[in-house]
Amino acid sequence: MKTIGLTGSIGSGKSTVASYLKAKGYPVFDADEVSRQLTAPGGKALKAIRETFGDEVFSSDGNLDRKKMARLVFSDEEAKSKLEEIVTRKVISAMKKWVKERKEEGKARLIVLDAPLLLETGAEKNCDEVWVVACDDHIRIARILNRGDLTEKEARARIAAQMPQEEKIARADVVIYNNHSRKTLLAKLRKLLKEYSK
Repeated sequence: MKTIGLTGSIGSGKSTVASYLKAKGYPVFDADEVSRQLTAPGGKALKAIRETFGDEVFSSDGNLDRKKMARLVFSDEEAKSKLEEIVTRKVISAMKKWVKERKEEGKARLIVLDAPLLLETGAEKNCDEVWVVACDDHIRIARILNRGDLTEKEARARIAAQMPQEEKIARADVVIYNNHSRKTLLAKLRKLLKEYSK
């Protein structure tokens, strides 16, 4: 059984790759989903977030205001580090438990850790290989803007706040370039997965 760490910068198409792998029956650990659960109403990270950032990042109903939190962490490096410290420790703990359980089951040839901050947090230590999904900056920005929830300025700020794509590529075992259509991307994935089924 191989553990694949899947990562990529915002707008690269990493989520499309993760969804395809999941649809093909490969177990996928979704670090973003675990992070959302930790910060959802009643989530285990909320107490520490309130103690660190105060009431201003919470809405009147007591839930985390994700937009306010995002604006803060993407404009303040120290705030970003503090939030990652709170949430990342818990996500990595959940990830290790999940990997252990999948290995004990022993059913899958490949298991996948889908984690945007895989390299930034050192979580690649839990992987046999790192796959990076990458594409040109102008394509990433166009894709982010297509979602409709960020301005171009906000999109560029998010890209700037992440580890440079070039560094991710340099640290990858496999780079999946996604400059073209979804169809082209999925054809590349099928070819790649064939090599792992031999």
